[in-house]
Amino acid sequence: MEWIAHLSDDGRKQSLKAHLEQVAKLAGSFASAFDSRDEAYRIGLLHDMGKYGDHSQKHMQDPLNTPKYDHSTAGAQYAFLTLKDFVAANAVAAHHSGLLDRGSPADDSSSGTLLARIQKKNLDPTDSFFSEIRLSKEMLLPSWVQSLDPFGRQFYIRMIFSCLVDADYLDTERFMDPDLPDRQFHVSLDFLLEQLKKYVSVKFQSPTTAVNIKRAEILSCCFQGNRFERGLYSLTVPTGGGKTISSMAFALTHAVKTHQKHIIFVVPYTSIIEQNTQVYREIFGPDVVLEHHSGVEYTSNTDEENNRLRLATENWDAPIIVTTAVQFFESLYASRTSRCRKLHNLADSVIIFDEAQMLPLHFLKPCVKVISELVLHYGATAILCTATQPALNGILEECAPGITCKEIIPDTEQLFSFFSRNTFVHSGTFDEQSLAEQLSKESQVLCIVNTRRSAQNIYSFLPEESRFHLSTFMTPHDRTIVLNTVRDRLIHHLPCHLVSTSLIECGVDVDFPCVWREETGLDSILQAAGRCNREGHQNLESSFVHIFSFEKETRSLFGAQTGAFRNTVRSYSYPLLNTPAAIHFYFEELLALKSNQSLDFHHILEDCCKCNFKTTAEHFKLIDEDTRMLYIPNDSIRSELFLLRSGTYSRALFRRLNSFGVSVYPATLDRMVSMGYAEKPDTFFGILLDSRVYDPSTGLSLSENNAEAIFI
Repeated sequence: MEWIAHLSDDGRKQSLKAHLEQVAKLAGSFASAFDSRDEAYRIGLLHDMGKYGDHSQKHMQDPLNTPKYDHSTAGAQYAFLTLKDFVAANAVAAHHSGLLDRGSPADDSSSGTLLARIQKKNLDPTDSFFSEIRLSKEMLLPSWVQSLDPFGRQFYIRMIFSCLVDADYLDTERFMDPDLPDRQFHVSLDFLLEQLKKYVSVKFQSPTTAVNIKRAEILSCCFQGNRFERGLYSLTVPTGGGKTISSMAFALTHAVKTHQKHIIFVVPYTSIIEQNTQVYREIFGPDVVLEHHSGVEYTSNTDEENNRLRLATENWDAPIIVTTAVQFFESLYASRTSRCRKLHNLADSVIIFDEAQMLPLHFLKPCVKVISELVLHYGATAILCTATQPALNGILEECAPGITCKEIIPDTEQLFSFFSRNTFVHSGTFDEQSLAEQLSKESQVLCIVNTRRSAQNIYSFLPEESRFHLSTFMTPHDRTIVLNTVRDRLIHHLPCHLVSTSLIECGVDVDFPCVWREETGLDSILQAAGRCNREGHQNLESSFVHIFSFEKETRSLFGAQTGAFRNTVRSYSYPLLNTPAAIHFYFEELLALKSNQSLDFHHILEDCCKCNFKTTAEHFKLIDEDTRMLYIPNDSIRSELFLLRSGTYSRALFRRLNSFGVSVYPATLDRMVSMGYAEKPDTFFGILLDSRVYDPSTGLSLSENNAEAIFI
């Protein structure tokens, strides 16, 4: 009998034996990065064992007229019951459905767990598998895997699973579409390192200012990354020190020395990712830097480089990847095959975590745990890059005994002293109107507050001709317009009073002579300070960062951060806040105020240790997904809104609309619909109907008569 793996649209047949052997070879090559070639090879052979059954073959031969048949369970059962290989059983059972919860022997078929699948009855006989495939029955797990703790063992399953599903996708893709563009980038990290050296030789040629001389010194230190072995490092550079290029200099020199394969740059926000990607594309060219996050779309077209990047979003097989913390960490705890494909390419990679202090507290231990796992067992080098280094030693000792974080830059104390550009002062307590009166006395000033309501109220009291506002209740399109106007007024020394929420603190390049910041965490306050005298044009003594509080404090989502800051102020005077010692003290205080349990609020590590992959994926969400996009009509998206209303959806359409949307909670959207302010063509988004509810200058709001707690 002719055993078929795939039937193409033009009638070509791929033999099952050829598919299994090619997938096994590919999976083995991927897993060789962590000494698991033989285990992955055997799993590749097993994954479609069920296709040797009659029902599967009938479907292969006539897919339009015969039902699909479960071809994953047979190999999983053989791995579990005969080979006693739990790793293989998980990977094979999940290669279409996604990783499953382990379950219990009492589970029935409706539970959807691994052990329910293992007990599934009445599968087709697959004896013919052994007539074509030679399968080792030996223990193939490397010795280092057998000594792992429960978390490490489930993480190993994820990595092996990634090798299998990527190999399966790639081999199937090659057969089904022989004309698919070449996936390979054909560029080495050695070449990219030379490109970087050429770029900085021009940019930092004979630096004349003290700031550029110091940036060149930091860069020179980072170009010595080839002196470091693989491991966990911190790169602590004050704001303005040039972390974006310096961290890449370390990563490339280090990767070339240690023969690592990829550079992965992880940032907290999409607002930062675009400017970092722009810098890297200027250095390396547009063809080798993969930007991967929810706001970017690579369309299928005739452009070879675009298609190569589009394909690389599936498995991250690119020289340089710039992505978000959401994409990175949620993939590491995902269960779906499409999100897990990329994981094996994290092995043998250098991973830079930009603004590392922004690792989310409720997920801090799971994040640190996977970083440690990649460093300890998968040949990765991780770099925690920030001006405000989080105090992770205690968590590292708990999550990864034996691993230490080493600083790349010597004498960070001296660096902080050099880059200090402003003076911190405590300026008292205000109500919103009296604060606006203080701000109005300045010609150019930035005020950052903790809530959108405060930002809108203060804005209303500022001089109309020079006032500006930023918050996440404005569309990205309107925020861009405001920022461009603000930058122009700053350059031309025109009056400018900007009030903003914390969104301006990361990745937004503005330079005000004076900043006011509502009390919050020290890391946020120091980020705010980075918008004051950013280019060092003023004297330190005349550039003030005013810390203030409101007379009526609202319940804050950042209560622990504010408490840790106040404790820090009791031990360090305001002028000493921007020092490594004060920053370390603050983070120690912050972790002390948060209970140990709250650092893994959703019990992710517990679920992982039980091999509950699906449950883990459901609980590990760095961003609250329970929001809806409210699109704000604009002449430039008239045709897109027409498509939405007609029910014609696509990912590309939604991404085009991203710049004209505001995220709101479902209850908020429903209330707006009931009040006639919006329509809801679909459960997951709405379209604004009443233009009075949205002002391009201040964003989404309601009149006082209708406020009734819709926006808090």
